[in-house]
Amino acid sequence: MKRLWLPVAGALLPLSLASGCERRDDGASSGAAAAALREEGSAAPPSAPPALSCRDAEFIVETAQDTMLDVALGAEVAQKARSPEVKSLGERMVRDSARTNDELARLAARKGVPLPRALDEGHRLKLEAISALSGGTLEEAYTSDLVEDQEDDVKDFRLASIDAKDPDIRAWAAQKLPVVERHLSMAKRLQAKTRR
Repeated sequence: MKRLWLPVAGALLPLSLASGCERRDDGASSGAAAAALREEGSAAPPSAPPALSCRDAEFIVETAQDTMLDVALGAEVAQKARSPEVKSLGERMVRDSARTNDELARLAARKGVPLPRALDEGHRLKLEAISALSGGTLEEAYTSDLVEDQEDDVKDFRLASIDAKDPDIRAWAAQKLPVVERHLSMAKRLQAKTRR
């Protein structure tokens, strides 16, 4: 999985810290971050569901970031692309990713995982860079980026569908995997058409 950085209280903290997990150099997890978040009042109340594994929580938050970007980029492309096929792909990404966001919000609420409300810096910069383009350059950049992102997402969803510790997350990832694979297939087909 990609390691994301989320703005928290004016500073950038690694996603693992924001989700209550702290990675030591040896890869083990520590509860120190969770204790620090509780002191700041941002931890879940005692009646909250049991904490997820760091990996499961990271999958949820990363997926939320990725699908928020898919909605924003899809809307830009649906407005600005010249090719009807690329416009249609942008519209499809908006619809499917908005649906995924809704499902993910419900799952995250049940699991006690707070979702980001805005794009992190890396996702925001990507949105700005692609949104600044137009015409064929926009279409080529969008489809190429979408292929790369969907390839990563297919790997992440496939892994979560097998290895997630939480059975609900495992089942949800398995249910959504065909959708992500379909997006990858559509993006690859259009990437070949938009290459200059």
